[in-house]
Parts: sequence; C-alpha cells; structure tokens
Amino acid sequence: MFENLRLGPEDTLLVRGASCAWGYAAIQLARALGCKIMAATHREAELPSLAEADQAILDTGNLTGILTGVTKAPELVGSKTLRDTLKAVEPGAIVCNTGVLGGVCVLDGFDPIKEIQMAYA
Repeated sequence: MFENLRLGPEDTLLVRGASCAWGYAAIQLARALGCKIMAATHREAELPSLAEADQAILDTGNLTGILTGVTKAPELVGSKTLRDTLKAVEPGAIVCNTGVLGGVCVLDGFDPIKEIQMAYA
C-alpha cells in the first residue's frame, strides 16, 4: 500500500475485491491515513460489511464511468477486472495488480502500454 501505491492522505482509493481479508486491511490502512475510500465487491450481501468505506459499490465488472477521482487502486480481483480498473481511474493514477480473486491468472493479449493508452484515450 505504501511502497507500490505510494498511498497518502490526499488519495482516493478504489479497493476492488474489498470484501476479502486483504480488502478489509486496505480499507483500514486507508482510513487511518485519512484517504477517501471506494470499496467494491461483487457480493451484494457483503456491502454492509464495507461501512468503513466512504462509498460501497456493487461490482458488476464494469466501473468505467461510474467513479470519479480515483487516484490509487490495489487490483485484488486481478486479470478479470484489470482492464476496467485501468479505465476507471484518473489519468496518472497508480493501479497495483495484486490478486487473482477473479480466478483468472492470465490476461490474454494484454499489452500494458496499449491498455494504458486506451484507458486515457
């Protein structure tokens, strides 16, 4: 959270996969720093457990255009939602792909340079 994301109190953090243990920890750390927190889970029943976030979001797999101001994002779902996360964050944001909760370990045809450019086009 601190070394790779360079998380600071001025950041708006998107935690995708927020209802897992790592997600809860990310929310707690960001809350302690004073960050704004957007927590997303695909499990509707888990939304109340994300009450410490500023915004709890039901993740349908498409957050592009729904969120604004996201400057940092640990991608806990992984390859399944990475492309969408890259599009959902602000230009210059940092996304750290750290998980495979989505069960997909490989992102077919992923070219980081092209994907990042497409996200900001």
